[in-house]
Amino acid sequence: MRVLYIVEMNEDNKAGLFNATHDRIANNWDKVDANILSLKFYDGKLLSLVKKVLNKKVIKKGKGSFINKEINYKNLYIKRTIFNTFMEKAGFDFFLYLIFIIKHKNLFRNVDLVSAHWGHYQGSLACYLKKIFSIPYVLTLHGSDVHSAPHIYRAYKRQIIRNITRSDYNIFVSKELENIANDLCNLGENSGVIYNSVDISKFYPYLENKKKSVKLDLNLNGKVIGYVGNLVDIKGVESLPEICKHLKGIYKGHFTCVVIGDGELKNIIKDKFEEYGINHQLLGKKTQEEIPGLMNIMDVLVLPSKKEGLGNVLLEAQACGIPVIGSNVGGIPEAIIDLNSIVDRNENFEVNFAIQISNILNQKQKISNEELTERISERYNKGELSEQEMEIFKKVLLKRESASI
Repeated sequence: MRVLYIVEMNEDNKAGLFNATHDRIANNWDKVDANILSLKFYDGKLLSLVKKVLNKKVIKKGKGSFINKEINYKNLYIKRTIFNTFMEKAGFDFFLYLIFIIKHKNLFRNVDLVSAHWGHYQGSLACYLKKIFSIPYVLTLHGSDVHSAPHIYRAYKRQIIRNITRSDYNIFVSKELENIANDLCNLGENSGVIYNSVDISKFYPYLENKKKSVKLDLNLNGKVIGYVGNLVDIKGVESLPEICKHLKGIYKGHFTCVVIGDGELKNIIKDKFEEYGINHQLLGKKTQEEIPGLMNIMDVLVLPSKKEGLGNVLLEAQACGIPVIGSNVGGIPEAIIDLNSIVDRNENFEVNFAIQISNILNQKQKISNEELTERISERYNKGELSEQEMEIFKKVLLKRESASI
């Protein structure tokens, strides 16, 4: 089976989406004959000139490829012009992909199946490859491509709906994301949920002496409340200082809020922590190799998102035996084992979140840390989830072969 993966992988931001996409590809890597196309864009000369005049960021070509964990990703760039950008916004995005498809047509000639990750640009290219070369495609939708992108431009919404309805099969990372997509368009029978997997060879409970060593390196004592992810609005991170402010009035012990990640809200969060007198450490971005050790020193991991596809960090933390608390949005409730640790986003959100943290710090959670690890390893086993995806690939190809007879 010759599979072309179409993705958008930013090697400088190996966060949730990057790792979730890579893991899905890696889990099936030895079962298919695969190539990976990481789709990117750059601005043409005239568009670049206009952007400079308007003091807007000019997007340039980057490197041609990169390797992540022994898998090669080939970066291919679509040129944005004033014309094709205008036509895309007007709803005619074919002009954005036309020259690119002609230029790289040899890449697509012997492909049996396209697996596109992300509903918009990657899905659009897959859709046009099907139209031109009759290549079936499976579309994997991860979160913002369904719950946020359709609301940016009306044309984006139409394009994403088109990509979903013309796909041979749609894979969603959570049931709630599938429900949101079904509200956008009638999915029919060609859709299903395959959760992201957790690598339990990396995310597992550390021995106490190893945890103490990591805490010592960070000069941490007392309880640790952790956050891992981008510091952007959709993740609800501006709530962290407020939550900790309320926690300070409820929980009488010493605690530190450890924030791992980077983004536009970093300085705002930092200023609020300092204003409220909250012990905190902003550690910035960390590699995927460093994350398991940092999760293991946490007493609770929090995810106060406003929208979320699934929330991989919740799965990873629980695999390490760490309790988690998340907001009641998107796929978060599907990712949390202890349903008492889900908080509604209402006017009392920060207070109720702080109460749940206090309950966990006072060891009032209903499910033991050992049970968290066990349930995650059973439910998010990469071998079983990989087989589910392979079965979908085979069924799509079998259906195409039957139709051609």
